[in-house]
Amino acid sequence: MTRSGGAVLLITFCGLGISLRMGKPEAALISLTMLIWLFQSWVRFLLLQYRHLPLLQLSRTVNGKATRRAILQAGRLIEVQIQLTLPRETTLSFLQLTDLCPENFRLTSGGNSLDISGSLQSGVIHYQGSFRGSGTTVLPGFRIRLEDDCGFFRADWFVACHQEFLVLPAWTHAGDVCSQTKRLNVLPRHGIHSHRRGGVGAELLELREYMPGDSPRSIAWKVSARRDQLMSRQYEAEVPIRVQLILDGTISMRMGGFGERLLDQSLFVAASVARSAIAAGDEVGAVCCDERGINHTLPKTGERGFRDLLRALAQFSDNPAPPPEVLSDDQQTLALSMIDQRYPHLLKPRANSIPWTLFPLLPMNRERYRSRFLLAGALASLFDLSLREHIFLVQDDTRLARLTHRFFTQERQAWLAPVVTLRNRGIHSGMARVQLISAALNRLTARARDNEVFVILADLLEVTNGFSQLLPAVRMARSRHHKVIAVCPTPRFQRPGADSRIPRTTSAEDLLLAAEQIQISELKYDLQKELQSAGVITSLSGEPQAIRLIATEMELTRSGRTRAAGGSR
Repeated sequence: MTRSGGAVLLITFCGLGISLRMGKPEAALISLTMLIWLFQSWVRFLLLQYRHLPLLQLSRTVNGKATRRAILQAGRLIEVQIQLTLPRETTLSFLQLTDLCPENFRLTSGGNSLDISGSLQSGVIHYQGSFRGSGTTVLPGFRIRLEDDCGFFRADWFVACHQEFLVLPAWTHAGDVCSQTKRLNVLPRHGIHSHRRGGVGAELLELREYMPGDSPRSIAWKVSARRDQLMSRQYEAEVPIRVQLILDGTISMRMGGFGERLLDQSLFVAASVARSAIAAGDEVGAVCCDERGINHTLPKTGERGFRDLLRALAQFSDNPAPPPEVLSDDQQTLALSMIDQRYPHLLKPRANSIPWTLFPLLPMNRERYRSRFLLAGALASLFDLSLREHIFLVQDDTRLARLTHRFFTQERQAWLAPVVTLRNRGIHSGMARVQLISAALNRLTARARDNEVFVILADLLEVTNGFSQLLPAVRMARSRHHKVIAVCPTPRFQRPGADSRIPRTTSAEDLLLAAEQIQISELKYDLQKELQSAGVITSLSGEPQAIRLIATEMELTRSGRTRAAGGSR
């Protein structure tokens, strides 16, 4: 019963009592009629709720498929269709059906809810949208709200329809991946191996006598005429290079909403570079670093290798459990609102009763006490805790905070306030980030072949003072004639330029954006100054310019050159 229904019921009872006491049979009859009408409406509402609506059948298809697990890609448009049917036509006062979309989902057209009043036997909900970022995403089910004609009775419940999707990172083509530079016909510099062997290529390796089974296209007719015997051309095969992606997944890279994290920019660049390298026949591997350790994906080539790499990047982009901290009032309110939206039955008095107590006396403290008991009871039901653990959970702040953050991780919440505290996050993780990247680079250098390309995708702008630990690993890789490229994502996915440092207007937002671009420009200068001495090529942001820069370096490594023909670096 809603508040309005409770108020009407209280007024009716009061009117009936006053009428009987004052001896007013007409007023008492009106009050009694009102009570009978309320009772009849309540019985009709219960019949509709427990007899007819449980027969409601709901099904969801995503891109025409109703599978429980599927693979999608970030940024691509998807179509969702929901079909609801009843065995027979039923008259409803008001029914609202809502498909609970995750935070990672962006709705572009249509609506994910349907309001029904009147007769119902079948209905369809159709909407379109896309996923902002990569990772594992879940469509949990539907929330249903039922009300009577006057709004005196209301019931909310959740119908599970679990569908899990692995969202792959978005990527773009870097342009033409075919080599545009002719291989040098001179001996390469010391340490560069030309990998000369027979095969199919563009450069002539040698001329030899014709052997049975050679292709007629390989016959050198002019040389055969001069030598009076058939001679065959044998071409030099181009041995593919190997590209190793080093991704930083520490706290500062994961802060922000889906699609706006620094990690999303790094994954976009990594996937685009992998697409370009694999299209040229090169092998691509990845090393993912975060607080959980270093995870290495073996280098592979071909379409299957590209898909395996995208799956590994998508699984890496899932946020782990947030850093431990004290449970705040905002986090408690957010957790209760999410439970009320997805698991409303866990907050009902029958399933989650609150014991009566005299203390605390203040209303604000009593409301906080009530919210804590509701949250503890709901989490105990969700994670199958025993009665003893439930009692300890009410009194233990640390355990309640840990289970609340576990619930946020299970529901795929982005690292935004109030899930995590944004202030001072990532400032003290610079040294740990540099140590992880150095360890990964040393491991790759020890296992590397000739002339590999290492691409570091990390937030290095604010750790200029910590390069002393990274430079030895970079110099070791450069001494073995490997290329090292560093790509640093920027907060707004924008490369700082002369125009961006000038505020467009005098508004606070434009002034803040201009100051941010000026700060990034200064940090970029310090970063390039530190890394250029070690031979590291540096680029900012996840724009196509950074992707083309890496593709150019891969082409130079593939051709054996140290710089582009006619240019300088």
